[in-house]
Amino acid sequence: MACRGESAGPVRLLLAAIVAIGVGVVANWPTDLRNNLNATAFYNIGVAKLKLGQLREAADYSQQALQLNPDHWGAHNTLGRILAAQGNHVAAAQQFKLALRLAPTSAELHNNLGNSHVEMRQLSEAVSE
Repeated sequence: MACRGESAGPVRLLLAAIVAIGVGVVANWPTDLRNNLNATAFYNIGVAKLKLGQLREAADYSQQALQLNPDHWGAHNTLGRILAAQGNHVAAAQQFKLALRLAPTSAELHNNLGNSHVEMRQLSEAVSE
């Protein structure tokens, strides 16, 4: 699943997510499709909250996305970014590794994991990313 919206403004992401969650038409869609749509909406809100510096709220929305779709690599990445911002680089690296299993060619994920290794002074691991 492609994760979009990283470059969009936080207000635009919030509006798109609210619309996606609130659309009554999706109520009749199959559960897995509905869950994927809602997971992406929660992910987008999490990214917007992260951009606004609201880390706790960003983590909450990212976790809600993962409850609906545990394979949403963008939500794992966002959680990793939040944990890294809080200085918890071990847990951040775990989230980046989970995301990389789902999106192994993502340069952003490799970069984020490499940065976590640098912060943990694991320079050989950082270089390999």
